Amino acid sequence: MISVEEVFNSKSYYEIPDFQREYRWTEKEARELVEDICDWFYEYEYEKGKDQENDKDSKKFRLQLSDPGLEEEQSKWLNGQFKNRPYFLGLMVACIERDQDDNETYLLIDSQQRITTLFLLFCAIRRTLREYGKKPSNVYETLLYEERTLEDSSSGNGFKLKPQYENDEKVLHEIYGEGALPEEFAENPLTSHKNMYDVHQFFMKFFREHFIGDEDKDLKNLLKLARIVRRGVKLTRIITEDDTTANTIFERINARGVPLTPFEMIKNLIFSRTPRREKEDVIEKWRHLTQTVLRDEEDPTEFLRYFISSEFTGMQTSADKLLSWFKDKTRVEMQVEMERKDTVQSVWRDNIDLIADSWYWNRERTRRRERIVKNSSNMVDAVRALTEAAKPYAKFRQFCNPSGNYVESMENISFLGGARMKQQNYLFMGARHLDKDLFGELADCTEKYIFHVLITRHQTNLLEREFPKWALELREIEHDDRQVFKQFIDRHFVSYMSPKWEDVHGLLGALARNEAPIKQKARAKYVLAKLAQHIEPVLKMRRLCKGTAYEIAQIIDVRGAKAEDWASEEQLDVLGNLTLLTKSEAERVQDLPFDKRIPVYENAQLSMTRSIVAGLEKGGAWGPDEIARRQQVLADMGMRIWGGGQQPATS
Repeated sequence: MISVEEVFNSKSYYEIPDFQREYRWTEKEARELVEDICDWFYEYEYEKGKDQENDKDSKKFRLQLSDPGLEEEQSKWLNGQFKNRPYFLGLMVACIERDQDDNETYLLIDSQQRITTLFLLFCAIRRTLREYGKKPSNVYETLLYEERTLEDSSSGNGFKLKPQYENDEKVLHEIYGEGALPEEFAENPLTSHKNMYDVHQFFMKFFREHFIGDEDKDLKNLLKLARIVRRGVKLTRIITEDDTTANTIFERINARGVPLTPFEMIKNLIFSRTPRREKEDVIEKWRHLTQTVLRDEEDPTEFLRYFISSEFTGMQTSADKLLSWFKDKTRVEMQVEMERKDTVQSVWRDNIDLIADSWYWNRERTRRRERIVKNSSNMVDAVRALTEAAKPYAKFRQFCNPSGNYVESMENISFLGGARMKQQNYLFMGARHLDKDLFGELADCTEKYIFHVLITRHQTNLLEREFPKWALELREIEHDDRQVFKQFIDRHFVSYMSPKWEDVHGLLGALARNEAPIKQKARAKYVLAKLAQHIEPVLKMRRLCKGTAYEIAQIIDVRGAKAEDWASEEQLDVLGNLTLLTKSEAERVQDLPFDKRIPVYENAQLSMTRSIVAGLEKGGAWGPDEIARRQQVLADMGMRIWGGGQQPATS
């Protein structure tokens, strides 16, 4: 085992390889690490009172080594002579690389999160010492930075830790120097940049709270902690000199600690297959994919699922099977050149090569068999194809079409099905090349289709099964071919909905809040909002459904109905007795009988609510007949919204 001081000795420089994940640790993991170290070496006690910021008991460390009886020996240990009771931080795996000047750099295969965090911890110690007017000793400076001298006597990069991306390096260096984010990243930082800054700030706060007293002018307690971390925290370092095994080692040890996501494993696979001459280009394109195009995605694996399913497989591809698909081959029919003639042959292609090929298919909108493949399979084109597909996907997540224009029906699906309703992304990915009018019509039809599936209580696995297949069909439609597009809509959407129009009308006529299929509050609100918008087309669903601007209210409640026999909670929760009220309107009618509510309803913001009293005689009552009549009116209106204008047959 080696100590942290030995890890960062004068000859040890570390680089995070390109196949590694970005910095993921947050204040939570940093707190667990430093408190665990302090628990190991210090006795502590809980002081009464609350932590003002976190409103919880705060842990104050009594600055006394774990065993008071061994104080003299512990002191020797702190001076490097006593080697009892080390804190084991875990395993570090690194691959050694040597440059032309024979300078050694360790590529971190495992433990990069912990090593980066230790680097940030010593940055925070260094900065805290400076803030309190004490110049850090050379020991702490060389743990972080020590210039290399090259053969030509020039100085090389002296930072002991180099992240995989240039921007990450800038951030780490600025934290070292100024304790802040670089100006160009401060306003809208990437998650990894924010994590580095937040962890550094947490360490600074932690040191001030626990190791710097009002009279601690010489900062002896902080320096004691720094010495303990330097010499008492140990790692086991495994070194390999064969850089070709780095990716393999990385995959094998991934089961330990925080597992890699399929997206990160696929990144590793792509980088491992990239020739050296293309490595820099692939790394830059991947950085653009993750840090720009998909920067708002917590886990871009979802994007890969929809891309692969809509572009290649035509079936649901679960996250745990993605890596296997990327490593696999597919037998495809392609036009190839043989003996100076073009012929169609069935050939096996690596699936990553198919992604590279798709860059050409989608750019030129050629049919897959019409492309003559000549060395088109390379990792640059594969990452380029992923990036081009990710651009519209990122817009879909903001409820926009591929051109970036907001499409209300896309957001309506989230109001209808909730945040977990994502199957529509198969279709949107399949239609990402269509012009905005056709894409908008697809979104409208998808909203209606999903409503039919949910209102008839059909299992939603129908969407997971059918939408990927339909996405492949959409990929074959020319971007402005309305005739073929209409055939697609009739074949899949209309053919499903038409036989169910009578059923849907009957279900609308019996809808009740707190009962399937609108038991979910959000779904009941969606139904009422769509009805309100049908009456007043200028209304925006986002305004009606999101937040608390409007809330579902009973037109008359049990208290207002004076406990009449018919006024059960079930009767009062049917669609005919529900409306949307603003918060102030709801407060004004609370607990009032119906006749006292009439003035509020007459002046309500929504026409749907004002219409409640429009057909009543002056001083009219509200009872079961009025509720049933209104339910039928709303059910008929719903058919005009979700039934494509169809009206149920009358007997």
